Amino acid sequence: MEKQAFIASLTAGGCAGMCVDLALFPLDTMKTRLQSQQGFYKAGGFRGIYAGVPSAAIGSFPNAAAFFVTYDCTKSLLGRGQDAARMAPVNHMLAASLGEVVACLIRVPTEVVKQRTQASPSSTTYQMLLATLREEGVRGLYRGYRSTVLREIPFSLVQFPLWEHLKTLWSERQGHALYSWQAAVCGALAGAVAAFVTTPLDVAKTRIMLAKAGTATANGNIPTVLLDVWKSRGLSGLFAGSIPRVTFISMGGFIFLGAYEKGYSAPVIHTQAHSALGQSSGSRDTCLRRARPPVFKTHWGGEKSHISVFNQSHRSNSELIHLQELSFHKKRPARMSCPTIT
Repeated sequence: MEKQAFIASLTAGGCAGMCVDLALFPLDTMKTRLQSQQGFYKAGGFRGIYAGVPSAAIGSFPNAAAFFVTYDCTKSLLGRGQDAARMAPVNHMLAASLGEVVACLIRVPTEVVKQRTQASPSSTTYQMLLATLREEGVRGLYRGYRSTVLREIPFSLVQFPLWEHLKTLWSERQGHALYSWQAAVCGALAGAVAAFVTTPLDVAKTRIMLAKAGTATANGNIPTVLLDVWKSRGLSGLFAGSIPRVTFISMGGFIFLGAYEKGYSAPVIHTQAHSALGQSSGSRDTCLRRARPPVFKTHWGGEKSHISVFNQSHRSNSELIHLQELSFHKKRPARMSCPTIT
């Protein structure tokens, strides 16, 4: 993975994640209170819907950045080789799963403090942090790590391959790469589906994080927690908070994945145009005559196809230069690999 792409992935993923978490925080608060064992109104109802927001603000950027950097680096490593295109869906699942495992190291402590503050709006984030450390130590901040990972991995196994697949289908149907807003729409749809089917796991994770230390629920046994919810509240209890969760993640997917796609592609396109056109007219002529046609990158692995902007064997040098300049100066919404000078 190139350094510039790495920085772009870090910045785009982190900024997008922070925007989503802060803008849609009230929906997350409502979801937590609906899923809590004490019930929505006893957990605060509509009061203090921004309780716990400092914890979310602190953890949002590094959490999102850690996920996307791990995701992109793993996808890049697994995407090498002749079987990359065929194995792309599996590679994306593995990359997303590893990304979640790494991101949860940052996400879980902030999530524990945030959710406990959301369910107890009379307490501040700082007070809840001190209370957790005093009663359970640092280990208490990681209560629910296993349940969070077991929620996030199935979520990513649904969301990211579905997102990549929807983008590929849409791109093939319209005949060119997607604009960032189109990738964002695909992200919203994929996020909504993944959010709904993993809601029971989210309920279990919330119950485990909010449980009092020493109780059976606090031990983190997901099947036991889900069985208890089923016995006490039935199917509606297993899908408690599904509406705000689906709304939050679908809207978040639109912003998060759209901003990530936009931020990732811009510096790559700039680098391509700069390196291909060169610093002077002499180097530009040489580069344009020798550069191969641009290659559109798709998330399904490797180089999907060479899209020829010109035919070198049937055009003059001046025509080649003119057409290639048009190609690079035209605004492209898709992620493109830099042309290799051979």
